[in-house]
Amino acid sequence: MSSGPPKLNAPPIPDHQLLRRIATGSYGSVWLARTVLDAHRAVKIVQRGTFKSPRQYEREFQGVRHFEPISRLHPGFVQILHVGRNDA
Repeated sequence: MSSGPPKLNAPPIPDHQLLRRIATGSYGSVWLARTVLDAHRAVKIVQRGTFKSPRQYEREFQGVRHFEPISRLHPGFVQILHVGRNDA
């Protein structure tokens, strides 16, 4: 008898299966995930409700937007491979 995958307190992420939460910080949580190509990735989920104001959330999003292309320029940086947004 299989109980199925564990229930996760996180939104669905397209093309990723969240396996388990591996870290939690001020701006969100980081999950170990498996992609549809069977690669493991770290997925950071930042939820708007954790911010005191929409302006703080937008500032964090703009910071990620700015760092995304820079993240692949140096081997010491964590590479951002994908950024998604769900305003619903």
